[in-house]
Amino acid sequence: MKLLNHTSHKVTLELTLHELHLTSALIQEGRISHECDSPEGKALEDGIRSALIMLEEVARSDYECGGTH
Repeated sequence: MKLLNHTSHKVTLELTLHELHLTSALIQEGRISHECDSPEGKALEDGIRSALIMLEEVARSDYECGGTH
């Protein structure tokens, strides 16, 4: 994980795919264990899930392109 930028209200991080998977799992577990159904918690989980899906699609596409040559 790499801290790219921060202000008093925002943080920009760079995560590897593995770190993003771990973050997703931690968010899911935290929401379940704390019964957190807040809109913010749901939005955070949905955003992380969307990022994972996009990265996995790119990785799959890269693998398929590399495997056909």
